[in-house]
Amino acid sequence: MDELTENDSLEEAASKQTSYVENLSVVNKTNAVVASQDIFNGNGLLVARAGCRITEHVSDIIVQHKLVTPLEESVKLENSLTNTAINKAIAEVLIKYPDLGKIHETCNFQKQLDRILSSSILKSILLQELTVMRECFPVHFEKTLFCAWLSALMATKLGMKAHIVYDAFLSGLFHDIGFLHISPDIVNKKGNLSAAEWRAIQCHVVIGQMLAKKIYGSDSAICKSVLEHHERCDGSGYPLGKFGDEIDIMSKIVGMADSIQAIRVDKFSKCKRNMSDILPYLKMNKYTYSLEVSNVMHTIISKSGLSPSAVNPLGDIESLVTHLEYMGKNMQGSVVCLQDLLRYDESHENGVLLKKLLAIAKPVSIMISSSGLVADEIINWLSLMKKNKTEREEDHLIDVELMYSELYWQLKRVCKTMKACLGENDNDFSEEYRVMIEMNNTQIESFLDKVDKALETVYRVRDAAG
Repeated sequence: MDELTENDSLEEAASKQTSYVENLSVVNKTNAVVASQDIFNGNGLLVARAGCRITEHVSDIIVQHKLVTPLEESVKLENSLTNTAINKAIAEVLIKYPDLGKIHETCNFQKQLDRILSSSILKSILLQELTVMRECFPVHFEKTLFCAWLSALMATKLGMKAHIVYDAFLSGLFHDIGFLHISPDIVNKKGNLSAAEWRAIQCHVVIGQMLAKKIYGSDSAICKSVLEHHERCDGSGYPLGKFGDEIDIMSKIVGMADSIQAIRVDKFSKCKRNMSDILPYLKMNKYTYSLEVSNVMHTIISKSGLSPSAVNPLGDIESLVTHLEYMGKNMQGSVVCLQDLLRYDESHENGVLLKKLLAIAKPVSIMISSSGLVADEIINWLSLMKKNKTEREEDHLIDVELMYSELYWQLKRVCKTMKACLGENDNDFSEEYRVMIEMNNTQIESFLDKVDKALETVYRVRDAAG
């Protein structure tokens, strides 16, 4: 594989991803993967004969060549997923997360899902890639099923026609297929990514779009939604940083499903929260997602009959109040840095890089100020609660904790964007402003790091006591 650099365009980065053949060789150990035709490189050299199994040895050979025909079109799996298997796998997800099952039942959505999966057999290439994802990236496979289910449900509740609902379902299945073609070392990496690694992660949308084009054509809504599902209405997304109405409605639906899945599974599973606890997140992100999609998601949850979990992640009121007061005071410091940054750039800078940073920082600043969560009144109320703890106030404290957690992750996102900006070249970006970004990024990260360490200490004490 050609070496990936941080200066590669997403298209260039996508062209350098060759990990699908390696994933096929892993699958081949338990599920025969066979070349369905002779495989040639761009110079007409035979790389692998028809009937050849894609072993690790064959994979090592193929990865050295640029092929005439994409590999996914040149191989067959002995056992691939079917429409029925997809339906069954979604049912398993709904059982694993009972609150999803409750929503599914309340919306009477099984009949619609059956119609979707019986109306047309899914394309063989899509089924092949999903089978590989199930074997090599089971967590991503579950995420894909979640997003396909929720995207179709939202499209249905928006009153969209049957063929559009079907496209929403397919878009959910397709949206993260591109990860199969990216190095597992990058996809599964814990901790901070380098600029080049982040570029590789971002290019999954381009790879997914390229695959969707081959099946559904370049004008398909599926292609657009796969490419755009990380775009956000406030301009903070990628790959193009589109705003509002520039983003297709299907892309907004899949993007919402993708975010909801991450919260419900990645964040809430650890503390036994449910989909009803996502409502504060929707409220806090009204500038990020379209009102239409946010409202339908709110309606789906509200009508499900689910109740907020009222889970105190810290275990007792005293620990929760102490943590929230500490978190609030540190976030106050973060907000000061963020506002200084915005005041400075409004009067000094006007470049491409600035617009990228503003697209993230301004909505977060608005979110924080409009919520009032770091106002002195809230901090003083938390201080008072330390002295006058009552069970009656616990529900309010839990709501504050949910919203503080969202502010925390939004500030993390700002820091991530500032780091990415510092790693790029921009002639319109002055050295003076670069220093300003670096200073504010360091200060905000310091505040957030204090919150992380304090929370780790609380959890350690709680677990030792338990």
